[in-house]
Amino acid sequence: MSSSIVTDNSSEPPMDPAEQFALGVECVGKNEAEAVEWFRMAAQRGHSDAQVALGFMLANGRGVDTNEAEAVDWYRKAAEQNDAVAQCLLGTMLENGRGVEKNKTEAVEWYRKAAEKNHAVAQCNLGSMLANGSGVDKNEAEAVEWFRNAAEQNDAVAQCNLGIMLEDGSAVDKNETEAVEWYGKAAKKNNASAQFHLGVMLENGRGVDKNEAEAVEWYRKAAGQNHAFAQYNLGSMLAYGRGVDKNEAEAVEWYRKAAE
Repeated sequence: MSSSIVTDNSSEPPMDPAEQFALGVECVGKNEAEAVEWFRMAAQRGHSDAQVALGFMLANGRGVDTNEAEAVDWYRKAAEQNDAVAQCLLGTMLENGRGVEKNKTEAVEWYRKAAEKNHAVAQCNLGSMLANGSGVDKNEAEAVEWFRNAAEQNDAVAQCNLGIMLEDGSAVDKNETEAVEWYGKAAKKNNASAQFHLGVMLENGRGVDKNEAEAVEWYRKAAGQNHAFAQYNLGSMLAYGRGVDKNEAEAVEWYRKAAE
C-alpha cells in the first residue's frame, strides 16, 4: 500500500447543533449577522428550533437580507418535524402569500396541526379562518372553541375575538357580560380592537354598568393606536361632552384622523 490510513487527531469534537443554536440565541440583539450564521449551521443539521429561528431572521431581514421564500423553506423543514411554532408561522406565510403562493387551504391545515399541539396563536388563527370561511368551510361554533382555548392561554387577539362572538350570539349563546370580561382582559394587554369594543359596551351599558367617562378612556387608548372607529367615537364623545368636557376643536381633530 503506497499511502497510510491516518486518524483525525483534532482535539475538539464537532459542536453539537444544540450548542450552535444556543450561541445564535446569545448573539440575537448583539450581533445578528453572527446569530444567523450559527442558526444556519444548526439548521442545516436538522435542528428544528434553529430552522425556525433562521426562518424568522430571513423573514424579517434581521442580520441578513430579507428573503421570505427561503424563510418559508426553513419553516417547512421544521414544520415537517412537528414543530408547532414552525407550523403556525408557515400557516401565516401561506395565508398571506409571503414568500410562497397564497394558499389558505394549506394554511388552515398547518394552523390545525399547531393548534392541536395547544399553540395559542395557531388556535386563534384557525378560529379566524373558521369564523370567516377562509380556506375552510365556515364553522363559527368550532371557531368559538378555538378562540376560547387560545383566550384561556392569554392570547389577546383570541380574547377579543371570543368577546365579539359572545356579544354577537350567532354561534354561541349571547352573553354580553362575559363578552365584557374578555374585552377587558384583551384591552389591558393594549389590544386596540378590544379597547374599542369595551368602550362601546361601557358607553351603552351593555353587559356592564353604563360609564361614559370610562368609555372615553378606552376610546382614547384605541384611538391612539389609529383605530378609526375609536377615533370617530372619541370625536363624538368630545363633540357632545359625553363622559368628558365638551371640546369641539379636539373632536374635529379625531374625526379628521378617522377619515384619513
